[in-house]
Amino acid sequence: MSVQIAGADPVMLAEAAKFNADPRRPTSSDINMGCPAKKVCNVAAGSALLRDEGLVGRILEAVVNAVPVPVHD
Repeated sequence: MSVQIAGADPVMLAEAAKFNADPRRPTSSDINMGCPAKKVCNVAAGSALLRDEGLVGRILEAVVNAVPVPVHD
């Protein structure tokens, strides 16, 4: 089971990954960076994240360091 998280705040995404990792025991965490829906992109999440490489790097670093399972996008 993989848990998908979405957002644009590295700290919030790391907390979401941690919250889902303990009780549910997923085999991986998925960061949504592909959704083109306007309601997602309007809050700088989904595919809109790809406009900011630095932010993507901070998100990946925060989430990878937060959970003991593989992280993918």
